[in-house]
Amino acid sequence: MLTVLLTIITLTGCTSFFSIGTSVGLSGSQHGTIMNARFTSFNGARGARFKLDQGDTIRLNYSLVCEEGSMTLTFEDRDGNILFTNSEMSGVEDITVSSSQKYTIRLTADKAKGSYDLSWTVNP
Repeated sequence: MLTVLLTIITLTGCTSFFSIGTSVGLSGSQHGTIMNARFTSFNGARGARFKLDQGDTIRLNYSLVCEEGSMTLTFEDRDGNILFTNSEMSGVEDITVSSSQKYTIRLTADKAKGSYDLSWTVNP
């Protein structure tokens, strides 16, 4: 349990969040290892960047509710190589990274109405 707590504290301290685009009626939060929002209109991207070490496994827990438009969740390396992508409603995905570098979780919306809930944990 101590290892998990230290990993979360380390990850939280090095995470940078971003938001690009336009939204109407958006309410939500981005902090630690959690991102969520509800919106009547969202066109753009929101995400988080953080460093992982070679061999780390990230577990993505996600729930996407898209009433209109489209939403896509991606996990990518610093060069933009997509290691995971999904537009499904919900799921859990474990991804083991092959190199130490910064990675990005990105939710991209195209004229979307709905909500999303994302969380992640890292196991070294």
